[in-house]
Amino acid sequence: MSESLSTPVSYYDRYAARVMEEAIYGEGWLRWAYENPLGRLTNRAALRRAWFSVLFGAWMNTRTSARRIPGFVAKFALDMGQFETPAGGWRSFNEFFIRPLRPGARPIDADPACVALPADGRHTAFPDGADLSALVVKGRPFTLAELLGDASLARRFEGGALVVSRLCPTDYHRFHFPLAGLPGAARRLPGPLDSVSPVA
Repeated sequence: MSESLSTPVSYYDRYAARVMEEAIYGEGWLRWAYENPLGRLTNRAALRRAWFSVLFGAWMNTRTSARRIPGFVAKFALDMGQFETPAGGWRSFNEFFIRPLRPGARPIDADPACVALPADGRHTAFPDGADLSALVVKGRPFTLAELLGDASLARRFEGGALVVSRLCPTDYHRFHFPLAGLPGAARRLPGPLDSVSPVA
């Protein structure tokens, strides 16, 4: 698949202190699926469906999928010194995808007044979570109630700050608590399974 000439995806890298272009995993296929009329039809008919995710996930759990790891690491210039590699290497791409960090790879400020980012990724902060006028997720704007799937829960968080973290396939795929607290009940939000890529 040839790379598209579509607008690149930019983000601000706070370590480099400059705007950078995001490398998108599977960009050619994603641009076809979301920007080409035939691709959009295929996407709606199959790619966004749960059965497709189940099949793709099952393939990424196979030993054969592990062959993709060296090329992925090279293409996206991952610093593998930050991660713990299991003895004998990863048995599948999915095992590599959720790779654990080495101790000390992400030092966290011990000051109780500091709030850490909960994950690697691209982050968007809203001083008031009730005002999400700039939040677009998978191509559509959201209110806090729509984002949480619960109007009463949204009212509990009105006036509070909100950070939305978007993880790319190249990121460390684990979340951590940004400050002390206990998790509430997990909620499943039904709907199509679009890619996390900004192309989507």
